[in-house]
Amino acid sequence: MTERKRTRTEANREHDELVKAILLAVSSEFGTRCYSDRLRQYRGNVVTPAGVTHWASHGMEAGTFDIFICAFGRAVWLDVKTGSARLTDEQRRFQAHIREANGVAEVVRSVDEALEMVEWVLSLVEG
Repeated sequence: MTERKRTRTEANREHDELVKAILLAVSSEFGTRCYSDRLRQYRGNVVTPAGVTHWASHGMEAGTFDIFICAFGRAVWLDVKTGSARLTDEQRRFQAHIREANGVAEVVRSVDEALEMVEWVLSLVEG
């Protein structure tokens, strides 16, 4: 029996739900500001143990990663991928640009991977 191929709408919905889950998890876990261009319908405030954390949408050019996080004085960009999706050429150029500026730009495929990435950034800051 073969598995049915996901439609583009289903893949986009899965991707957007994962982006939303990552935004909520990182905001709640670390009390950081998180921004995403993908989720205009979800923009708003998230109340965390550290107080109120804001996250909202922004308008960026093609190739920009899905999530921007201001974490512990570092710029962290995460691109969320589902299934077998890979970075586009524009996204690879964006990643290189961020890394050249000493920022963090990584691909994540789950909430756990996103939390691990922010935890890693925190470990760099704490030294």
